[in-house]
Amino acid sequence: MKLTEKGSSKTADGRVRSQLVIKSHIADKAKETILTNIELKTKEIQHAVNDSGPALVYRFTAYIMGIHNYYNCATHCSIDFADIAFRSRAILKNRLKPRRKRENEKLPAYVERYYGKSKQLRFVYDVPLIPLAFIRHETCLNYNGITQYSQAGRNAIHNTQRAVPLSNLRYLLANPVQKKSVEYNDNRLSRYVGQYGRCAVSGVELAIGDIHCHHIIPLGMGGTDEYSNLVIVSNDVHKLLHAKTPEVISYYSRLTNLNEAKFKKLNTLREKANIFPIL
Repeated sequence: MKLTEKGSSKTADGRVRSQLVIKSHIADKAKETILTNIELKTKEIQHAVNDSGPALVYRFTAYIMGIHNYYNCATHCSIDFADIAFRSRAILKNRLKPRRKRENEKLPAYVERYYGKSKQLRFVYDVPLIPLAFIRHETCLNYNGITQYSQAGRNAIHNTQRAVPLSNLRYLLANPVQKKSVEYNDNRLSRYVGQYGRCAVSGVELAIGDIHCHHIIPLGMGGTDEYSNLVIVSNDVHKLLHAKTPEVISYYSRLTNLNEAKFKKLNTLREKANIFPIL
């Protein structure tokens, strides 16, 4: 880290005060670690077996999002990641043979939100591989008076936060649903972002491990993995969506504690899956 004098100003009592600006970079050791990880993950994708390629690309994407989010506090992060992208360009191109975005090809919502403006976006196994060099410095300040331990602070955090927690998004990226199509996993992420990380029925903010992507029209009834046929619900709500015996319905009704309006949403989804409504 290096301090450089930007200028000077006078205080109220006439003293001269220097104005210093921090110019921060990613440490050389950290850059080498990133390059090593990129090489290892690239080789994993190149030698993917048993249709594991898309899942490995998702994990690679999650890794890139993670290091972008961690290092964007460095003022010169864009310069450092441009160097990382240049040094890793050959291995990515030669081992993965990435393709450009096709005309009129739609991007998943999470990619469009964070990386949609980049011309460096590429696809591997039809999964978007986000660009290493597409990063911008974000100012990281100390305590700003907002705390999660007061109602006013929680309201301010909820009003200003991004659509969903990046940690949850990275987890979903790194853990796609196995034996599901690329389209399903892409639209699962897009639905999660589009619903602001909340259950479509209960409205509760979902934690990692409680996120389920439900087919509105089941595949067995001609449903597809399209965005319009998917909805994000909690695991308990999903159990209630498919419950048919009185005992199971009663158990999950008590567990979810839905009001009349939310039961109406639940029954709409049950009817579309050709399951009788809960009275």
